[in-house]
Amino acid sequence: MLMRTATGQVEVVNRMGIHLRPAASLVQMCNQYPSCEVEISKDGLTVNGRSIMSVIMLAAEKSSVLTIKVTGDECEDLLGNLVALVKGGFGEEDDLIDSSPEMELTP
Repeated sequence: MLMRTATGQVEVVNRMGIHLRPAASLVQMCNQYPSCEVEISKDGLTVNGRSIMSVIMLAAEKSSVLTIKVTGDECEDLLGNLVALVKGGFGEEDDLIDSSPEMELTP
């Protein structure tokens, strides 16, 4: 029996890249599709998309290009959701927040 496979590329857009929270979001999304296997690659390193430590090991900073390969019955759905998650900056709004503290000098 042939397994269905879908592959796509996506650029990391959030300012902080893939740190713990985005990695957890990726893994959680993968785990919603138990019939699918997920491989995520960057710069020649391929990791299991279900392993948070492996995803973090990609060290994917902003502007990194990820290749995502999904195998299984629902591969197109999962790939679409993963690409949307990455393109959406993992739902983080850190690019919209000015993190510099406001200071007021008094004489």
